[in-house]
Amino acid sequence: MKRFLQDIWLVMSDEWRRVWNDAGVVLIVVFALFIYGISYSLGYGGEVLEEVPIAVVSGDAATTSRQLVRIVDASPKVQVSHEVYDMEEAKRLFAERKIWGVVALSPSFDSDILSGKQARVAILGDASYFLAYREMVEGVVAAVQQMNEQIVAERNENYSPPIIYEQRNLFNPSFGYGVFVMP
Repeated sequence: MKRFLQDIWLVMSDEWRRVWNDAGVVLIVVFALFIYGISYSLGYGGEVLEEVPIAVVSGDAATTSRQLVRIVDASPKVQVSHEVYDMEEAKRLFAERKIWGVVALSPSFDSDILSGKQARVAILGDASYFLAYREMVEGVVAAVQQMNEQIVAERNENYSPPIIYEQRNLFNPSFGYGVFVMP
């Protein structure tokens, strides 16, 4: 057994010596990996996804809903490129690829908040382009959380958040990227 392990060590050390003495192999293994690592990352250096275009569906244009739309639009992650009054128009914009997501405020958004109930916000997005989806969701959720904090601070109470959101992933609901074969 000892001889067997010595033979393996001799073969391995001989192979390593041959690899590092061959200029072509060294060039590929060391320099190509180094150059590839730098050049690959440089290609993506300036690509920060910002201002993902979304539509906001708001049945009423009351003060509180307008305030939420302004907070969402102020986020560097999303841009409220369309404000529509029904879901059909938002679906059309989505199908035409003019927007990457939809934020739908409940029809009773303002009255729910004013009466102390929880108002609902639906976030719908295309999860097949994960970067755009992530930016859109993060921007909208941050805006909802900011508005929740403002409302709770104004009321000077400690209770459940006045606005809750529901997230729906369109086209890739499982966030999976495996191969899917249609039956």
